[in-house]
Formats: sequence, structure tokens, C-alpha cells
Amino acid sequence: MEQGTDGTWVSMVPPLVAIGLAVVLRHAVLSLCLGVYVGILISQDLQPVISLQRFFDTYIPNAIGNSSRVAILIFCLLLSGMVTIVASSGGLRGLSQMIGRAASTSQRAQIGTWFFGMVMFVDDYANSLLVGSTLRPTMDRLKISREKLAFLVDSTAAPVASLAVISSWIAAEVSFVSNEFSRLGIDQNPFQVIVESLQYRYYPILMLVFVLVIAVSQRDFGPMLTAERLAQTPPASIPLHDGNLFERRVINSAHYENGQWYDAFLPISVTILTIVFGMYFDGLVQLQKHDSHTSHEFWKIFGEARAAIVLVWSSVAGCFTAIALSVLKRTLTLKEAIEALFQGMKMVLPALVVLILAWAISDICYELGTAKYLAGFGGAVSSSFLPAMVFVIAAVASFATGSSWGTMGILFPLVIPMAYSIGGENILIESIASVLAGSVFGDHCSPISDTTILSSMATECALANHVRTQFPYAMMVGVISVIIGDIGVGLGWWNSWVALGLGCAVLIVLVLGIGKRVNGF
Repeated sequence: MEQGTDGTWVSMVPPLVAIGLAVVLRHAVLSLCLGVYVGILISQDLQPVISLQRFFDTYIPNAIGNSSRVAILIFCLLLSGMVTIVASSGGLRGLSQMIGRAASTSQRAQIGTWFFGMVMFVDDYANSLLVGSTLRPTMDRLKISREKLAFLVDSTAAPVASLAVISSWIAAEVSFVSNEFSRLGIDQNPFQVIVESLQYRYYPILMLVFVLVIAVSQRDFGPMLTAERLAQTPPASIPLHDGNLFERRVINSAHYENGQWYDAFLPISVTILTIVFGMYFDGLVQLQKHDSHTSHEFWKIFGEARAAIVLVWSSVAGCFTAIALSVLKRTLTLKEAIEALFQGMKMVLPALVVLILAWAISDICYELGTAKYLAGFGGAVSSSFLPAMVFVIAAVASFATGSSWGTMGILFPLVIPMAYSIGGENILIESIASVLAGSVFGDHCSPISDTTILSSMATECALANHVRTQFPYAMMVGVISVIIGDIGVGLGWWNSWVALGLGCAVLIVLVLGIGKRVNGF
């Protein structure tokens, strides 16, 4: 992959083609393929035959040639296999029944989904896949739309993981900031700066509050309200089933009815614990390779961990636990468990194709300089408006490329030097927060985002429907975040804590004012 250029307006064409076609055609694979191909055409001086060759022999292989991306693909394959095993053994059915007994109403189910998403803070991929697939049968039973479930899952995935100080995100965040601090000679602890920036990350915080308000109030508006009403009125927009996709394709087992909640809970718990402890011990090993005689701070250990590799370990541990438990309990034979594992892998392949294409278009956007072109508009902004402008640029870049991490990686080398030279430490921290929050916002809205795709897949909600119903909610929270948060604090009207309080109050008033209940006003 060539080093990204400064970019021109032409660099915006590939993501606009992909996004526009995804909305119009509602076919993610075709839209992404055409978006990638258009980008290659531009990079290859409009040579159609050579561009087609480069599509297959260069850009697609490069999209999965990165070791971290390969690890993520393996993680998704194994995690889907694990969920299929616990579904085949009856564990997912038992867990759903237990959750269903507690979630006796729509309100309780939605609050429970929000809470489950908050608990799954370690990684947004694991969050999307596990929460979505586990709670889908309960939501179907309560006639909650797949669009609402996809929104609840997606809105408690990246926003939670991006804020957690122990997550797969913290490693990337600290790494990006640390690199720029070293280049500029800034003598500050990168992790402490990341922690200090939490209070300025208005979008992910307010989005989590917004989700809870929607769940508690039981009010919706826009396309989401329509989807919820369709789910309540037979024939529903999405067929209701006693089980989920995994359970409708399970291996025939005479002991399926004997599955218990812990048959699913234990493999899931092992997966989460492996991520937490794996990141700590792997980070410790990586640090000791460089300096085995120095005691290291807790944050630095997690910052050095190879998050993608740890995710693979966690999925292997989860699969092993699921297989061992089902075989020892004799709910599945070893042959049935292995068949279920591969059945789960096969089921996730279409989503992984979309994920690979999303990476490919992110790569071509980087090569053409899309994010750098967008970042070029921020040069003439005063320090008071710099955080707001950075948020908008990060949001648009992340939306266009479908990659929050890619956006962070490209914008930090541009934003940190500019913010430090313009406004000093305070503006620096606020601008860092704006890059992180804006990247989450754009990623949250984008139809070519990996977490958007995974949330859609895990909840079995059509990607176009998920994006269409979630977008108005994300836009409302995003606009409030910019006006009350970035602009209000930037102009000195109030501090960040007051901004968060005001943002929460405005969201509550708006939801209660314009939102409507599914069965009434």
C-alpha cells in the first residue's frame, strides 16, 4: 500500500459511490465492489482492464494481508462457530429463556440489552456479535423490531469500547497519541491525556445516555417508530421465530432440550475473561522484551498488548470451552460439535466478504488521501472552534471510509501538531477527544463500517434497514454534541461537565417531546 497523498476532491468519489449505491441498491457487496473499483480506476489513470486486475491481485489480497485484519477475521469465524455450538447444545436457548423470564416486558428487554452492552466493554466486535445473537430470540418474542435491536447493539459497541480504559481500543488510542507526542517532544503521559479527554467525548457518552432514555421511555420517532409498529402488527416486517438463525440450523441432537443457560454463559464468560487477562499478560510480555528490569505502569501494559492477537486467543478459548462442555454433558457428540463449529463459520462468511471489501475501500481512500483532503479544511479555524471542526472532519472522514481506527490514524498526525501550536494543552486534549468522538460518530452512521455490518449480521437485520433507522438517532446526538459540547465549551459558555448535563437534559426533553409510543402517544 502506497503512502497516502494529500488528496483532492476526486478522493471523495470512491466512498460516495459506495455509500450512494448502498442506499439506492441496498446491496452492500455490489456497492462496495464498485466503490473499490472506482477508486482503483482513479489511482490507475482510468485504465479499466488494469484496474480490474489490480482489484483481484492487489487490493483484495492487501485488504486481508494485514496480520491484525487476519486475526479479526479468525476471531469472527471462531466466535460465530462458538455461538453455533452453544445454540446446537441448547445453551443459547437456555440463556434466552433465563433472560426472557427477567425481560418480561419490552422496556425491561431494552434496558437489559443496554446493560449487557455496557458489560461487554472490552471489544466492540465481541459486543456486537455476542449481544446481538444472544438477545435476538427474546426480542422476537416481545415483538421488538430487528432494527431496534440492531440500534441497541450498535450503540453500545464502539461507544462503550472507545470509552473503556481496558479495551481493544485503548491500545490504538494510546499508540496514536504517543507517536505524535514523541515526534513533537511533548512531555505528557499519553494514557493520562486519553483519560483526561474522556470528559470531552460528548458523542459516545451522550449516545449511551440516549439509548437508555429510549429504552426507559419506550418512545421512538422517525423510521425507527415505523419499524417498531410494523413489528407489532402481523404480518410483521421480520418473521418472528421461537429461536434464532443458529437454532433454526442446529445439528439434530437428542439432548438439545437439556441445554442450560450456563452452557452458553460459561463459553461467553471465558471469552471475555481471556480478552481482559490476555491483554494484560500479552502487554506485559511485549514490554519485557524491551526492558525486563523496569516495573511498568498498568496503563502501559494494556497499551502495548496486541489486541487482535488476544481476540484470537479469546475465541479459541471460547470454542474449546463450548465443545468440551457440550461433549462432557453429552448434549452433542464430538462430531456434532465440530460440524456446528464449521456451520457457524459458513454462516458468517457473507458478512466477512463485506468486511474485507470495507477494508479495501478504506485502503484506497487512504491511498487517494480522502481523510487528508477533508482535514485540509480545518486550517483557518480559531482555537475556540477547532474541536468542533475536528469533530466534523473526523465524522465525515470516518463515515466516508467506514473506519474509525483508520480515521484516527490519519487525523492524529495532522490534528495534534495543529492543536498544540494553536491553543496549548487544553485545546490539545479537547481536539484529541474530538478526533476520537468524531471517528465513533462517523463509524456509527456509515453503512460500510465494520461494526455497523457486524451489528446487522448478529441481529439478522438488513444492513440498509439498520442504517436507515439508526441514522436519525445518531444525527440528533451528534448535532447536540457539537453545539452544546464542542462549541459551547470552546466559546467558554460552560465547562465540559455542565455540557454533558445540558446534553442529557436536552436529549430527554426531545425524546419525550417528539417521541411516540408504539401503541399510542
